[in-house]
Amino acid sequence: MRSIAFAMFTPFYFIKAGLYVSIPALWAGLLIIGAFLVLKMLTKTVGVFPLARLHYMRPREATYTTLLMATGLTFGTISALFGLENHIIDQTQYTILVSTVILSAFVPTLIAQKFFQPSIETMHAWGRIYRQKIKGSAFSIMSVEDLNHDGMNATCGRLRLRLPSTPFLRSNWRANRDRGITHKHIASIITKCAIDIGNVRYSR
Repeated sequence: MRSIAFAMFTPFYFIKAGLYVSIPALWAGLLIIGAFLVLKMLTKTVGVFPLARLHYMRPREATYTTLLMATGLTFGTISALFGLENHIIDQTQYTILVSTVILSAFVPTLIAQKFFQPSIETMHAWGRIYRQKIKGSAFSIMSVEDLNHDGMNATCGRLRLRLPSTPFLRSNWRANRDRGITHKHIASIITKCAIDIGNVRYSR
């Protein structure tokens, strides 16, 4: 129901937000829009690229990840529209801000897909390297596919955690479904372990 509501009403919001854009102000503020777009992408690069490299990504893959994380749309348009309706900014400022936000939603993505998109094999190779690097840590579980009963007990056992005895995901979803293990069961156990790990780390 939530997805249906978002799908139905979100376009109307963006139509309303777009109606406040002034075309004359758009042409007059092209340089400012370009400067804001570059500044926005640079700040995202400073925040994301070093972390991507820290997580053993090569420069190409780190750049691809950074560009995808440099996008933005919803919060920027909401805050700009709020400022306009409450007379915090005028229509010219609103046009510049919304134009920058809209450009940041697809320009970094286009650049990433055109020049830096890695192959599936490359990302699988990075995943294997990353798993090897963090093997033995409390964060060695990257996805549901990494879970098994012994591995989970070993991960949480190092932190002296008490886990439920419910079997974890093994070979496929069908086998677990036949045993009565649903997605909710697995998610609840993962959540419990994550919370317990966080509590132990904070307590230390």
